[in-house]
Amino acid sequence: MEPMSKSIGEFALDIFKEINSSNSDSNILYSPVSLAASLSLALLGSKGDTASQIEKIMLR
Repeated sequence: MEPMSKSIGEFALDIFKEINSSNSDSNILYSPVSLAASLSLALLGSKGDTASQIEKIMLR
């Protein structure tokens, strides 16, 4: 479980940095766990290039 939690933590930080870079003067509220869960469900239903792209994003 540790590699997965590390991956989700890194994913959450990457998303925060991206959101913050375009909204640095405002408050930010998001749920990294919800984003990870949604992408995990999308990954289960995808294949080919789409699955590869989701894996690349989530498993950096």
